[in-house]
Amino acid sequence: MPLSFAVCFIATRVTTPCTVVPLFSYATTACCSPPHPTTRPPLTTFPAYVVAVTDPAPLLLEWRQTAWAMVSAGAVLSLLSIGIGWRNYHLLQVRDRVLRQEGERRILSSIFASPLALAALVKGDGRIIYCNSAFSEALAPIIRDGRLVSGPEVEGSGALAAFLEDGKSRANFTLRVQGPDCSPAYLRISGARVALELGDQGTALLGYDDTQRMKSEAHIVQSSKLITLGEMATGMAHELNQPLNVIKMAAQAALFEIEDVGESAAGANQPFGASADSAVFVKARLQRVVEQVDRAATIIDHMRIFGRVPAGRPPVIDAAATCRSALQLIGHQLRESEVEVVLRLGDAPQLVKCHPVLLEQVLVNLLLNARDATAGVPAAARKICIEVQSVDHEVIIIVSDNGPGIPAALRDRVFEPFFTTKSAEKGTGLGLSISYGIVRDSGGRLELVDSANGCVFRVAFPAVSGAGVPPP
Repeated sequence: MPLSFAVCFIATRVTTPCTVVPLFSYATTACCSPPHPTTRPPLTTFPAYVVAVTDPAPLLLEWRQTAWAMVSAGAVLSLLSIGIGWRNYHLLQVRDRVLRQEGERRILSSIFASPLALAALVKGDGRIIYCNSAFSEALAPIIRDGRLVSGPEVEGSGALAAFLEDGKSRANFTLRVQGPDCSPAYLRISGARVALELGDQGTALLGYDDTQRMKSEAHIVQSSKLITLGEMATGMAHELNQPLNVIKMAAQAALFEIEDVGESAAGANQPFGASADSAVFVKARLQRVVEQVDRAATIIDHMRIFGRVPAGRPPVIDAAATCRSALQLIGHQLRESEVEVVLRLGDAPQLVKCHPVLLEQVLVNLLLNARDATAGVPAAARKICIEVQSVDHEVIIIVSDNGPGIPAALRDRVFEPFFTTKSAEKGTGLGLSISYGIVRDSGGRLELVDSANGCVFRVAFPAVSGAGVPPP
């Protein structure tokens, strides 16, 4: 079907092989043939509107080619977009995997870098492929020329070296080494076989410092022994009272007999025995026996009371009298250690509400710690001071010594269970912890006071006013 296309332009030269006429002379439609050129007036003026009629086939062909090119370009761009999207997705997956692995490596590096973890990768001949600083520092005595060997410096290293050589898949070891403070340290090591590159095998060693748990177990055993010993002492105190009473009665009977014989001899003007001096000497010794029996009976009675579990509400007691009672319990130990004890208890009673047995236990613990603290001081200068004060409606008991004191770095830990600066043979690390709990449960405070010289502990209770205090 023929089509006509109208083009509006300013004509300066007509080169198209078609009929050109002024617009006002005729109109052209798609279904009419162009007029004969001889019947139309010539083009004489510019501008003019020109209508050209031509064949649409070349234009349609060009349009189809353009459309196919655009469709092809769109398809190619879509494929490229899909490819780029898939590539980006793959890159994101790779990036996430790399980031996850990097995070895991950082976590593992943090664990391996921690002083709490001992980690190493060792070959069968003992050659260390990798180990962290904690492992190399803890087992430095048996690491020689990059190899893990057995040696007398580390107890249990022989079993570890044998495991590296045999074919067992896994095993656990406890190694005993010398700690930084020259005290024994215990390392718990677990080993397992792992596959290395090129089909080779190695052993992964992971461990931790188990010293605290081992010491805690030893302290618990020691504490149970002390508890059993206390129960035995309470029973023995009852049994010892009987022979003590017999000794006292015999000594008193001998005294009475000497006095009777002496009076009879004096009435008859006859000397007693060999001489009067002998009689005085024997009487003095027998009186000394009676006094010591009374003292032993008092201590045994005190031990029996000390071993009881207090029940009921705490009574009102005199803090100064309780200090004297506690000192009576361990006064002999302090004298044997050549420690001078200074008492500043005052004359007036200092009334507090607490079970006397529990307060005595606290004071005994503090006095024994003070005695141990002064062990490094020359014998002539060892001194412990017990002072009772009344300050701001509180009764304060101060126990101080002139020992080396407690380092500032350890002061925050003195009341922790099982913490001690003594050796395992001398201390369990429970005395101050138990004392802290006793004072706290009784409504008081147990504090470590900063001091430039020695160690100062302060026990504070609310002061009680009124009568009704039992005699000491």
